[in-house]
Order: sequence, then C-alpha cells, then structure tokens
Amino acid sequence: YHFPKILRTIKSQAESPLFSLFPATFAVVKPNPLVSIVLSEALMVYYAFFTWKKQAPENPHTVSLHKNTSAIAFNIMLIHAIVIETIGIHWFLHEKSAVLSIILLVLNIYSIFYFLAEIQAIRLNPLTVKDDSVHLSLGLSKRITFRLDSIESIRWGEKPEKGTLEFIANDIETGEPQLVIDFKTPQKATLFYGRTKEVSQIALKVDNPEKLKNLLKQ
Repeated sequence: YHFPKILRTIKSQAESPLFSLFPATFAVVKPNPLVSIVLSEALMVYYAFFTWKKQAPENPHTVSLHKNTSAIAFNIMLIHAIVIETIGIHWFLHEKSAVLSIILLVLNIYSIFYFLAEIQAIRLNPLTVKDDSVHLSLGLSKRITFRLDSIESIRWGEKPEKGTLEFIANDIETGEPQLVIDFKTPQKATLFYGRTKEVSQIALKVDNPEKLKNLLKQ
C-alpha cells in the first residue's frame, strides 16, 4: 500500500537507497523489527541484482574506503568457497538427508546473493561529505549519517577506544584506523538487519586521507 509513495520519495532524493530507504519507509510506517528485516532484504536484492550497470560515484565530495584493500577480492573468495562447499557437501548430505541438504543449499545460495550485494554496496557507497552532512557505510552491515556540526573532535593517527564503531574494509592484515571522530552527542548508526546503535565515537580508514581531511575542514 505504501510502496509507491516510498519509491517516489527515494527517487526524489539524491541519496543512495542504502541511506534513503529506511527514512522514507519509516516516514509512513511505524518502525518495528519485522519491517527493518524486510527493508534489509530489499536492499540485498537491489544491490545483488539491479546495480551492476551503475558506476561508482567519483566526485569532489566522495572518498572510497576499499580500493587500497582486498575487500572486494575477500568477498569474491568467500563466494568461491561457498560454491565449492555447496557442490561437495550438498551431494554428500543428499544421500544422508534430502531435507538437510536442501536447507543447506538454500542457505548457501542466500549467502552468495548476500556477498554479491555486499560487493556492490561497498563499491557504490563511498564516504560522502555534502550539504554539511557525512554519509558513511561499509557494505550492508553498518552505516551512519551525521552532520559536521555534531563532531566534537577529529583525531588523526590515534587508536580508538574499546567499543568504537569501526569502518575499516577487510584486508589481508587487520587495518589500523587513520582517524577517530568523537561526537558531541551520541549518533544513531544502523547495523545488520536494520538494528540501531547509539555511538559516541567512530574510527575509519579511507583510500585518500588528505582528501577527507580537506572535506572535513569545512
């Protein structure tokens, strides 16, 4: 019933669906966990199947997080591992329990779609600083939007405190954050399946720290 209105709202905005879908929906539907799960699945389907012709935005307002890491290769490796596991274990289990083998097959296919969507979400959603706001995400698993005037301090080259929400793309080695951002008041971050978390500090690592430094100076 509400979908046409939600879709018009999303199309009228310049933001990525990753950031606009939840606010557009909750403007007309009361937030609840079931709706959040449905929206998260919709984002997965969108990025897994309908974004392959889209180009990653590159403009003065954006800074990528993944190009100097193996994040994309890491997700491709996981997809290959799942495919190999599916072929081997499915036929082995099929002789033991047809029901169990089908359940495993469905879960593995879902996992492949999820990692395809994760690749696209990472690629198409760089950090964006525009209109006095910052849009920051790392795939489908975590994202946050905050205004520049909500920043208390920006600390370059310092280690984050325990419990800090980190936006660091997967790499062969565990990446160290380049900067830590402290907020004046806790900001709401969205996690897997639409769960929310209040955070007072985030840590991140980007491909072009000098560009980010210049963007944050405004």
